[in-house]
This record gives sequence, C-alpha cells and structure tokens, in this order.
Amino acid sequence: KPFALSMTGGYLGATDGYRASVTASGTTQLGAGEFDYRLTYGKMDQGNRQTPDGELDPSSTEDKTRSMHLGYRQGDHYISFKAQAYDLAADVYTDEPGFLISLPNRDLRKYALTYEGRNLTPWLNLLSVSAYQQTVDRVFTNDVTIMAGPGRTMTILSTSDDDQKTKGLDLRAEMSFSARSRTVVGLQYEDDRLETNKTTTIAPAPSSQREDEARIRTWSVFGQHEIDLSDALTANV
Repeated sequence: KPFALSMTGGYLGATDGYRASVTASGTTQLGAGEFDYRLTYGKMDQGNRQTPDGELDPSSTEDKTRSMHLGYRQGDHYISFKAQAYDLAADVYTDEPGFLISLPNRDLRKYALTYEGRNLTPWLNLLSVSAYQQTVDRVFTNDVTIMAGPGRTMTILSTSDDDQKTKGLDLRAEMSFSARSRTVVGLQYEDDRLETNKTTTIAPAPSSQREDEARIRTWSVFGQHEIDLSDALTANV
C-alpha cells in the first residue's frame, strides 16, 4: 500500500509512566521501479518504580527513538538507506544511602547504505554490500559518600564522558555453481574508536582528569561451500 499508519501506546502502573510510538510506511511505484519507506517515532517515560515495600528512589528512566528507512527496487537491484537515533537517560537504584549511579545520556546515531542484487548471473544468486557509521555518546556518573572517621564524611564524584565512533563494511555473495551445491563468501571490516574523558573529585581535594583513546580495526573473511552428496547426506567445508 502507498501509505499505512500504526500507533501503539501503553501505561505502566508500577512507574506511573507510558510508552508510545507511531509508524508510517508504504510502497509506491516510482519510474520503472518501486519506492518504499518506513518512518518511526517512539518515546518512553517512566518514573520511580513502586513496590509493596515502597518507592525505589531513584529508578526513573526515559528514552526516545527515531528511525527512517528509504528503499528503491528496480528489477533485481535494491538500494536502501537507514538512519536511527536513540536517546536514553536512566537512574540506577542501589538501596544504599549516599551511593548514586546515573546515566544522564546514552545517545546513538547510526546511518547505513545497502545494495542488494539478486540473480545477477546464472551462478551469482545474491550480492550484498553494506556500509555503515555509528556514534555513541554516553555519560556515566557515580556519586559516593562514605564515612571517613568520627563525624567526618568523604564524597567521591566520578564522571566518565565517552565518545565512540564505529565505521564498517560488509560484503557477502551467495553462489550456486551446480544444482547440488551452494557457496557463501564474505568480507567484513570494522574501525572502532573510543575517546573518553574521566573526572574524579574527592572532596575537599581538587578534581583530577584523565583522557584516553583506543582503537580497534578488524578484518574478517569467511566462506562456506555446501554440496549434496546424496538425498540424505550433505557435506560442508
């Protein structure tokens, strides 16, 4: 159908919260091919959890998601673009006075471009290529107050601000060189980088700060060949 709309909603009594989402999608003719799309927006907001023993304070959480898919198919060729944004904030209940854990934000952004071709040659059943980029920004806070002696307390505040960037490429081919065999080969590459800024304050001493960087690059190659030796026996390499 050219246009479809779906909506969901719910109330959570234990947290006096809600979750709701709306999605619009459809497929329509465009030139010599077909254009399809899917757009989604969702939000969740929950307060502190209520239990028979009382309220868990703090234990609230909220998130928001937005996603988009756009695709175009012409014959045996299909290309698509996907985008996703997800934001999360949460407080963690510890049941310990003076011990607070908070995740003020954990925000994800991801973009992907994919091509898929089917039956491109008599032996190449599927060729898929996908490139993507993802970023995750997160802040983690830990606030602890402890007894440092008679009538004395010590407060330790730790904050970690992380920025993670990931780029990747996936290539996969499915082939059939005979009626009794199937072959899959693929290549994957990922470049994952992390920058983190950590701050620690032990009152009344001044704050200390540390910055770290890390990087992991990964190459992967895989292949599998499957052949039917008989109607009851199949070999895999």
